[in-house]
Amino acid sequence: MRLARPGAVFAVFIACAVVLGACGDDGGGSGTPTRPPDTVYSPTSAPAGRTPFPSPVVENSVITSKKGYTATLPEGWRVRADFVLTADGSADGFFEPLKPGANVQANIVITCTRKGFSTDDERITFEQTKTAREGLNKDIIVSTRTLAGRQATVLAYRFESQNENTPPLDKTDYLLSDGRCDWKVTTTTPAGQRDAYQPTFDIFLNSLRLTS
Repeated sequence: MRLARPGAVFAVFIACAVVLGACGDDGGGSGTPTRPPDTVYSPTSAPAGRTPFPSPVVENSVITSKKGYTATLPEGWRVRADFVLTADGSADGFFEPLKPGANVQANIVITCTRKGFSTDDERITFEQTKTAREGLNKDIIVSTRTLAGRQATVLAYRFESQNENTPPLDKTDYLLSDGRCDWKVTTTTPAGQRDAYQPTFDIFLNSLRLTS
């Protein structure tokens, strides 16, 4: 069955990981603020043997990844390269500094999953169906916008966890594909703050280029 494809499993896993990251946790699963994400990635700190893709390099706020993208990092934001890995995909996360007293860090996650769908329409249908079926996702709005010179499908929704320690989140998924990857760019904020953060997100989104 198509729903059992590795990319589908990866998509579910990354959704869980983003929620943990959005709460300032280090990926260990507590879902509560512990410490800010890792400092900006440098080649000397690359995790050896852990990923099917090279990790990105950041120079003068420009992210360059051999996965096939470049973008501008918002000022002061931090990088967690390859913080979710599977055999067919990898996700890089970009987090605002953890503010005093905050229980959520706004973040951007870009996911490259090796292409596993016959057509872009098939992939979009799968993503829309998966998002709608997950009962924690509310008030889903579907639209389109141009991203990296391509038409991207946009899914905006509110994530409401059953865990009382996880606050509600506003999330937006931008879905597009090229010859190498099915890409997903996810932005996450505390519920009700999407519009306030959009200009910061647009620094990344408007500068995003796919290079593969």
